[in-house]
Amino acid sequence: MGYEYAKPLNYLKSFLIEYVKRDVRELADLVLVRGKWANVTLSKQMSDSYNLIMESSGKITDFDAKHSEENGEFGVKLKTLLPRCDRDRESKSIMKTILNDSNTAAREYIVNTTKYLISFAKDTKSVLEDYKKVPRAELLTNWKELERFAEHPIEELATGVYKQIYLFVQLMQSFLGN
Repeated sequence: MGYEYAKPLNYLKSFLIEYVKRDVRELADLVLVRGKWANVTLSKQMSDSYNLIMESSGKITDFDAKHSEENGEFGVKLKTLLPRCDRDRESKSIMKTILNDSNTAAREYIVNTTKYLISFAKDTKSVLEDYKKVPRAELLTNWKELERFAEHPIEELATGVYKQIYLFVQLMQSFLGN
């Protein structure tokens, strides 16, 4: 028995830090902060998904830190128990409990964050479709203004975010067996 979700959780953490906090944040800042929404419900839904993704990033980082061998709550325990687990039944039992709890929590982080990413991607697709309707856009009423604030072309940014999330979700689903 070991960490079953170490690899996908590390991929998720890296994706959140390297991609979400850069490109997804750029899109979210543009449409959620500067955008004038005709339908506040969709804006709130997209905003909630984005905030849950960002919250997950912090939780995963904290969870990862707890498994550090140097100063992590669980990492230190496992490092201490490992040499004794072959001859001490209680040490082995404690290790199994820690690993089971860690695997359960890691899977939960992966599943939930993937759901939030899917929700954000669906909303991104709606926003992208709305952008393509300019000047008859229905969701956001200030696309021309947003174009002036955008660091990258809006269509290119939104398409890239949607595709990257889609591909990443597929990767996570392959690890989860879905």
